[in-house]
Amino acid sequence: MKFFVENQGKDFLVKHTKKIDQFILLIYKYTLRKYFGNYMPFANAIPVVLVGMGSYGREELCVYSDIDLMVVYKAIPGYNIEPLIQSMLYLAWDAGMKLGHRTHKLEELFDASNQDLTIKTAMLESRFLCGSKLLWMETERELLKLHKTDKGDKKEIILQIIAANEARRDKHPMSMEPNIKEGVGGLRDAHTLFWMCKILFGSIRIKDRVPEIINEEEYKEFRSSLEFLYRVRSALHLSAKKKQDILNLEYIPDVASKLGFENKILKNAHMQLASRTLACMHTVDVTCKIFMRKLTASLFLYPTCLSALKKGRIQKGLYSANHTVYASLKNPHPKLSVVLEQLQHFDDASLHFDISYVHYIKNAHYLAHNTPKTYKQFRALLFQPNVYTLFSLLYEALLLPQLVKPFRHILNLAQFDGYHKLPVDIHSLHTLYHLENIQEPFIKSLFDDLCPEGRAMLKLVAFLHDVGKGRKDDHSELGAKIFRAYAAKIAFFRKSH
Repeated sequence: MKFFVENQGKDFLVKHTKKIDQFILLIYKYTLRKYFGNYMPFANAIPVVLVGMGSYGREELCVYSDIDLMVVYKAIPGYNIEPLIQSMLYLAWDAGMKLGHRTHKLEELFDASNQDLTIKTAMLESRFLCGSKLLWMETERELLKLHKTDKGDKKEIILQIIAANEARRDKHPMSMEPNIKEGVGGLRDAHTLFWMCKILFGSIRIKDRVPEIINEEEYKEFRSSLEFLYRVRSALHLSAKKKQDILNLEYIPDVASKLGFENKILKNAHMQLASRTLACMHTVDVTCKIFMRKLTASLFLYPTCLSALKKGRIQKGLYSANHTVYASLKNPHPKLSVVLEQLQHFDDASLHFDISYVHYIKNAHYLAHNTPKTYKQFRALLFQPNVYTLFSLLYEALLLPQLVKPFRHILNLAQFDGYHKLPVDIHSLHTLYHLENIQEPFIKSLFDDLCPEGRAMLKLVAFLHDVGKGRKDDHSELGAKIFRAYAAKIAFFRKSH
């Protein structure tokens, strides 16, 4: 625990990994001494090499994570290498190490990588531990085949990675108890980026893509968020005393304590930890989606796609095709007023916004204080049939808190009440969705019978129904006051009423 306090985040993971390296090396040397005694060959002459893979290969090994070890060897007569490997693995297991190991002959490596995508991606992160450096050079040449392929093969691998990534994200959506590793915005999203960079550029270092694909400021924000998630996951393992990646409510108090959070007047340590975690996962989520689109843009541009985009051209760098709005990745960032003006024309209830459009508006320019024109434009959005979609877009681009200042107080706000499954901000957005997609015919008829201003007002009510949470006073009474003030600001009724 003292080691964790002194070396949190990625630094802690690297140093923990190095400790495991030393132990693996000790086991390797002991096994060689046991087999060869005083007739020890030169290290490079023994046809075996030990390789770290996955998180172990990346030097991001968490405390209770499995140690992904690959043993590569040549079956040279006279060395009897297979019993040696078996003896070494048994010694590691007897020592209590949780090895997730693979053993391959050198010539089997490439075929083994094609058996499963998980094996392939783990091999992409291979790192030399000990053994014959000559055999490691040959092993590297075999591993290079995983990404030294032609454009068609790279494209196929990237498609497999993207499909697996989407399936994982569907399985682990964002919730009040997020999965720090596998969930939306979790560490696995970043790993997916690493793999794609390795295949496309031969290196997993995202920093090497600055400023070509990601600018310095975005990279720093991304790295800062990742660093915090590393800290949370390490503290979570230490609190649970086992491999634990879901930030369950029962572990939050101890994790918050280990990370140094202290109670404040409006937010106790538990709430601060939850809010910071959710905010960092949001950053990782959006950054990774934008980054992936930029990385793969040149791979997936078919003539048919280009033709559809050209037919749906709205203006320079802005397109609509198949009920989806796209933006050129080279578009300069617009003013917020321009964004709001554009959104007033996107009133198709089935419309979606591609991540390229999120990237386009994410750094929109605006003044610290909204102008009357800005509020008027925002008010107009409430009269459209797809307010949930528009608000979700603005939320993802971090523009919603600017347009609805009271929303800032419930951004990434956890709800530890044993009832709600989502933080307040996402819960509020989902309320809008259900209002616009009423299933009960009688209730829907009542909503449809309202005048346009009545429907718009009700959407604002639904969205801000929990805006008073996270404060000292009763949230329902305080929320009503906040709603009245904000509704007056966007001219739904006079303040004096």
